[in-house]
Amino acid sequence: MTIIVSAFALGFLAMGLLLLWLGGTGLATRLRALGRWVRVEGRVVEVVKETRFAPRTAQYTAGNMPSRPTLQGPQDFFFPVYEFALPNGSRGRVRSPLGADQAGAHAVGETARLLVDPLGKVEPLVDARGGVWFLPLGMLAAGLVALFAAAGLAWIVAGKVGLLP
Repeated sequence: MTIIVSAFALGFLAMGLLLLWLGGTGLATRLRALGRWVRVEGRVVEVVKETRFAPRTAQYTAGNMPSRPTLQGPQDFFFPVYEFALPNGSRGRVRSPLGADQAGAHAVGETARLLVDPLGKVEPLVDARGGVWFLPLGMLAAGLVALFAAAGLAWIVAGKVGLLP
């Protein structure tokens, strides 16, 4: 049992460090671009359909239990492609990395506010409430939770093998 708990502790440690690194680099990149970002109006010029392997949600409820992922398989996702103009007159085009699983979620011609780095060092982002900071801060928080879990499991193992007084 001690070996299994130790393996989980090492897994949580590795996952926590990876999440902290990814969240930290994402946050640092966004903070460096913060002064350069320009808010522009982007217009959807195309919706790209891409099939990816993803969990599917069963469409039923059992009593008070909500629908839950039960199957895995290919699923279609739809990614909007935005076209925008920078204040200096140049035009840009970017495909959103966030897709929807419903075909009608994005329509050609709809507009959205984008955050664009004129130097091109940071990919343009949809200026959604919290969308700019949610991913890196979420990764940092998940990394901290994983590290605390690793520390807790290490404490348990240390107690079991007699390393603690």
